[in-house]
Amino acid sequence: MTPAEAVTRDFQWTGSTGYSVKGTFSYDETTATKIISEKGAGQTNNLKSLTVTFYTPSG
Repeated sequence: MTPAEAVTRDFQWTGSTGYSVKGTFSYDETTATKIISEKGAGQTNNLKSLTVTFYTPSG
């Protein structure tokens, strides 16, 4: 995948009780569908990478 085709997105979420999630995912914009949806265990169909970190309210 060349850099022009790779798309990387960062995301984060913080819940009302202070727990939070931060992550990054990437996909190939030339082959991915307009809406990316993955489910179940095993190899993904659209995502090339996914990293997720969970944090407690104390960090």
